[in-house]
Amino acid sequence: MDPRERMRLRYVVILFSDGFPQQRDEDGLTDQQKAENVKQAVRDLKKLQETYRLGDVTVNSAFLTGDPDLADPKIEAAKQLMLDVAVLGDGVYSRFDSTPGNPVTFRNFDFSSFIRSFTLKSLVAYNRNALPKIDGTLDMDSDGDGLTDTYELENGLEPLNADLDGDFVSDLVELTTGTDPLVVGDAVCEEDKREDEDGDGLRDCEEILLGRRSTCSTPIWTA
Repeated sequence: MDPRERMRLRYVVILFSDGFPQQRDEDGLTDQQKAENVKQAVRDLKKLQETYRLGDVTVNSAFLTGDPDLADPKIEAAKQLMLDVAVLGDGVYSRFDSTPGNPVTFRNFDFSSFIRSFTLKSLVAYNRNALPKIDGTLDMDSDGDGLTDTYELENGLEPLNADLDGDFVSDLVELTTGTDPLVVGDAVCEEDKREDEDGDGLRDCEEILLGRRSTCSTPIWTA
């Protein structure tokens, strides 16, 4: 899926249980170890949000009991585990009892989508192939790399090639970060960083290179 679409995805997980986790007796696990296994699974689910850059992942818990007034250490341990699951999963905890007239409902959980309806308020058009000069006139930038055709011709670059040395770092970014757009390999763009995940016109590796600079002087080619 497109990374920008993944950023709008919400996954809502609900752990529904009526007691403490029952694992195979031959595993030889204590109740504390069983509980920790459940909580680790919740942590693993939450990590998916960062790993895949998802909009949101929540792990909620719903606990079904019999007599709500029954004092049972196992029930209390199970309740505490389900509370821990909701906290670790940034979710919601709900408790239901199985007595008549108390139906199980998931209305407490947030299933709303990140997708919203928007109304266009304004529209801005921008010509990537023309750069404004100080006197208000425009300079041509045929390849849309932020360098004027005049500057590129005067400095041995090509007005129709935004990445002359083919290293996946544009000529403008190389000049800004101190590398040479005519030298192959001096600017490093790893293969897994060659996408533009946030859709801002810069490859991920270009953003990393630009982020390493604490200051940036005014580039002469945009004057």
